Amino acid sequence: MRPDKVVKIALKALDQRTPPLSVITGTMNRLMVQAERLVSRRRTTVTIGSMMDRAGAKR
Repeated sequence: MRPDKVVKIALKALDQRTPPLSVITGTMNRLMVQAERLVSRRRTTVTIGSMMDRAGAKR
């Protein structure tokens, strides 16, 4: 997701009368957050690490 779109979503959330505690943008980010609730922390870390490796992310 482009940075300008993330900023737009964040500012829109902050502009609400009662802003949410957190804002998660992007489908993949939402899936990762939900996955953390279902499996162990270690499994989540390994899975996300392998996803980032496939995407070409640098550590």
